Amino acid sequence: MKKILAVFLSLVLSALCLGTAFSEGETPAQTVRPGEKYADFTVTDTLGNAFTLSEALKTHDAVLINFFATWCPPCRAEFPFLNEAFEKYGDRVAFLSLSSSQEDTMEAIEAFRAEYGVSFPMGMDEGARLDAYTNVPGYPATFVIDRFGNLAFCHSGPFYNTAEVARVLEHFLGEDYTETSVLDGVPMDTSTAAYPVSASRRVTVENASARTIKFRASSLRMPVMGYVVTEDTARLLFEVSAADNISGMMFTDGETLHTVRDMPVERGRFVFSQPMPGRDLGFITCGLSNMLLEQDNKDAVIFFLLVSEENIEDAAEFLRTRGYQDVSWQFLDAAPAEDAAAVRYIVHILDQYGAPVAGAAVIFCTDSTCTPCVSDSSGIAAFDGAPENYHVQLMKVPEGYSFDEGFDMYTGDAYGEWVVRIRKN
Repeated sequence: MKKILAVFLSLVLSALCLGTAFSEGETPAQTVRPGEKYADFTVTDTLGNAFTLSEALKTHDAVLINFFATWCPPCRAEFPFLNEAFEKYGDRVAFLSLSSSQEDTMEAIEAFRAEYGVSFPMGMDEGARLDAYTNVPGYPATFVIDRFGNLAFCHSGPFYNTAEVARVLEHFLGEDYTETSVLDGVPMDTSTAAYPVSASRRVTVENASARTIKFRASSLRMPVMGYVVTEDTARLLFEVSAADNISGMMFTDGETLHTVRDMPVERGRFVFSQPMPGRDLGFITCGLSNMLLEQDNKDAVIFFLLVSEENIEDAAEFLRTRGYQDVSWQFLDAAPAEDAAAVRYIVHILDQYGAPVAGAAVIFCTDSTCTPCVSDSSGIAAFDGAPENYHVQLMKVPEGYSFDEGFDMYTGDAYGEWVVRIRKN
């Protein structure tokens, strides 16, 4: 489908917002490379305070510099994660966000800082020319200068959750960090984790009053759905498949990115409450996709949330302006077909790369008995005991793999399907 649709495209298909020109300054003209000493600099934040790199390193183990623009949607999406990381690591890591966008001013940045509740310094990269010195490819971009004053981490694009920021910072904070060690990417999450899966990726709108519309066009490679929701909030249920990388599954309402794995789970589905747009806007374009792997992917789920039936033709016209000239739509009054009812408990044992792991021992326990199961060549451990809220634990994994021994999960009292991720050492 052509670049997946409108504002959703600006988030899914543009990992970065393009940067703008910068002014001349005193920082060395050549680009600093990973592992090299970062030149000292001083900038002034929106509150009039001076931030000097050498001073920050006297009291902190590292300095994180984030380059952003107030008009950049992925930048706005990641600030809650940066702010949460600052609350946890701010005593050991100095945080600084700078804009070198010509469209920004100190007043606009301060308003942005107040709106997003950012606790760390923000300012303009006016005189320092740090974006050119650091070779910032676009917004957002994040860099870490380690305790030795060397550039040790370069990241293009947004962070998708607080845990990603934490894994980066933990690399530089250990007692064994005795010399510069360049980190060439966000460390992979290797914790043992479980999440519910379904036969396919799907979005359901649970509001009782919701009406469903299907949009058609000969050039659409994927179905585009619409949901008329008259309440102030749409209750969305997300289902992902065993083939989905849950670490990268994101929902966007066209303005903000939300990490699916952090959403609450009910009845084997991830639940999200999405505020509806005002009547003046009429509809918003939403999407569920794997932001880490998918660009223009047929598996992405695209849909409109519409305030009223009067906005359906507006959404159709929106598609036409994106090149789909033969757009039509119809109501789908019948409920979508349900997947075949599960008849057993299924656990997929996968490593951090998504590969199945055979020979992992899993036990399903009640208060009175435990039943062991072993994953087959497809990584599946299946248990067909009577429906009950089983306590599930990993007992053993094959040589070359490891898991967090405190890991456990509960099935609930209905059959279902889960992925459990372990580590390939």
